[in-house]
Amino acid sequence: MRKMLKAYFTYPPLIFFISVFLFLIFWCLHTGLLLQHWYLILIAPILQGPFEWVVHKFILHAKVKPHHKFIYRYMKRLHYDHHKEPQKPELLFAQFSASLSIFLGFYLLFALIWGQQLALVPLLGVFAGYLFYEWVHLGHHTVDYDPQTPWGKHMKEFHLWHHYKNENYWWGITMSWFDSVMGTNPLPKKVSRSEGVKTVGI
Repeated sequence: MRKMLKAYFTYPPLIFFISVFLFLIFWCLHTGLLLQHWYLILIAPILQGPFEWVVHKFILHAKVKPHHKFIYRYMKRLHYDHHKEPQKPELLFAQFSASLSIFLGFYLLFALIWGQQLALVPLLGVFAGYLFYEWVHLGHHTVDYDPQTPWGKHMKEFHLWHHYKNENYWWGITMSWFDSVMGTNPLPKKVSRSEGVKTVGI
């Protein structure tokens, strides 16, 4: 656990986003928005399963040809190299630009629906989901970390099947229910081992 805490709280983008998250909590409490519209936070956990599945499958595993040099280099750091070296600490966390684009995208969507100020309340849920995601993903790849709950043990095993069994299944990181809905949560013994688990994007 100490190793995870050190990795998590010494990664500069995470420190920045935690700071923004805490400021948003203060602001939403100060303005009364959080007490009046707390239910909007629940939008994020409802969307998290489908969002993880779609982004992981269609964006992080998108095949980009090497001659598109800038995009290919970005994708290598974003996800390709994480499959190549799943235990490498600097490849476990999302890039700052990728995380920022998620927050901006959701804020713009929420602002169109509820207005600029009220959009900060569901955005709090997005921040909480992101910080939770990064912690859980770090735990999945920390060899000497043993999750303490049945859910944690299941999700770690679930994610490692994606990395070491077959990269075409088990897309969820913090939850597996959407994989079950989409038919990408087969019994591991019924899935053949893929030769492409370390060469995503190639």
